[in-house]
Amino acid sequence: MDEASSLPWFSLLGFEAPVHSCVFVQGTRRDCLVTGCEDGMLLLWDLKERKCAWQMRCHRGAILGLQAFPNAEGQLLVASWGRDQLLQVWNVTAFVGHATPAPSPAATKADGSGDDDADDDEQFGGIVIPFLEVKKELGGINFCRMASVSLRVHDDADGHHRGGARAVLALSDADNETLLLVDTWTWETMKIAVPDQGQLMAVALFAADNDTTGTSHSDECASSSNSDSHTGSGSCESKCSGFVALTAHESGQLRLWRMQHNQHGGNGDDEGDKRPPSVGDREAWFAGLQHELLSTVEVTPTPVPVVSVAYQQGRILCGNAESKLFVVAVPSDWTMTVKKELSLPEGLTNAISVRDAPARLFAAACSDNKVRVYSRKGRALAVLDQHVDSALCVAHSAPLKHVTLSLIDPSHPPGGVLLASGGKDCVVHLWSLYNEDAV
Repeated sequence: MDEASSLPWFSLLGFEAPVHSCVFVQGTRRDCLVTGCEDGMLLLWDLKERKCAWQMRCHRGAILGLQAFPNAEGQLLVASWGRDQLLQVWNVTAFVGHATPAPSPAATKADGSGDDDADDDEQFGGIVIPFLEVKKELGGINFCRMASVSLRVHDDADGHHRGGARAVLALSDADNETLLLVDTWTWETMKIAVPDQGQLMAVALFAADNDTTGTSHSDECASSSNSDSHTGSGSCESKCSGFVALTAHESGQLRLWRMQHNQHGGNGDDEGDKRPPSVGDREAWFAGLQHELLSTVEVTPTPVPVVSVAYQQGRILCGNAESKLFVVAVPSDWTMTVKKELSLPEGLTNAISVRDAPARLFAAACSDNKVRVYSRKGRALAVLDQHVDSALCVAHSAPLKHVTLSLIDPSHPPGGVLLASGGKDCVVHLWSLYNEDAV
C-alpha cells in the first residue's frame, strides 16, 4: 500500500458521542453511510456531498448494531438495535432511491423559479426523511452485535416471479445465551438455545456458499450495505433457500448452524414429497426452517471469550479477549480448523468487516485506536492509525456508483470501495484502499 493510501479519503466530524456502529446504504441515486452513536443518535450521510443529510435521536442508549437490506419491493431498509433493547427498522428509499419529480420547464417558468432550483431538486432528491416502519422490543443487554443475511426471492409459492429480497436478522436473546433470529417479512422470531457455553458474544449470517453460489457479509457486514459486520457487512445475497449461522461464545467455542428445510416435506408418502417452501412463501418459509449443528471448534485450549467474528468464502476471522486474532478454515464438509493465530499489541477486536472480490480483505477495529487490514489468509496488509481513541466499528461499501474517489479530478468516473471506521473519539474516517482506478 502506498503512503498516500494510509491517510483517510475523508473524515466525518460533528459527532457528539462515540460512534458504535456504521453501515453503507447504496441505492439507485445515492451512496450513503448510516452511523449509530452512544447517545442514541442515528445519522445518514450523503457521501457525494460529504455531509449529514438527516439525523434523529432514535434510541435511549447506545446503538449497538446497524444492518441494511432490501425488502420484497426492492426498497432499502436500515435496522438499528440499541442498548434500550429496541429494534427499529427505517425505510431510507425516499433518500437513496427515489427523487421528488422535477417540475416541468413550463411550470418552472410560470412560478418564476430558475434553473438553479431545478438543479437543487435533482441534486438532493427532494425532502430527506427516512420513516420508521417497525419498532420491536427484542434481545438483551449484552455484547453481541446484530448480523443479517439477504436471500433473493425468485418465485413465490404459486410460481410467480417476485423479485426483491428477504432478510433475516440475528442477535442475542434476553437470556444472553440464546441465538434470536428475526424474519423481516413477517417479523416472527425463532430461538436456538446453546446451553453450557456462556454468553453469546458474536454472530454472523451468510449464504451456504460451500453448497451453492452466493456472497456474504455480517454486522460487521452489510453491503448494499456491508455492515458493521461485519459482519459484514449487512446484506448478503444467495440463490439458496437457507443460510448458515456462525455463533461465537463466552467459552471460546465457535459453532456453525445450517438453517434450512427438510428436502421432503414429510415422511415419504405422497403428501410428504412436496418441495420445501421457497423464500418467497411469506408465511411458510421462516416458520418451517430447522437448525442443524454442522460443527464446533475450540479456538484456544483454555476458555477465552470470542468477542468478534466474520466469515468470507471458506474463512473465518475472529478475535478473543486475550488480544489475539484467529483465522479459521471452513472446507466443504463444514469442519472448522484453526489455521493461524495473530497477536495484537494490546486490547480487543471490537468489530470485523469483510470486503469481497476482487480484493478479498478483512478489516478489524481494535481498542488500541487502530484499524488493521488483513488478507483472507491472515497476512497483515495495513495498520490505519488515525483514530486517537478506541476504534469501535468498521464497514466496507459495495462498489460505489455515484461517488468518485479521485481527489484530483472531480469528473473521474465513480467506482471503488470505501472502508468506514468509527471510534470513541467521535470521528468516522473513510478510507480508499486498494482501489486501482482512483487517482
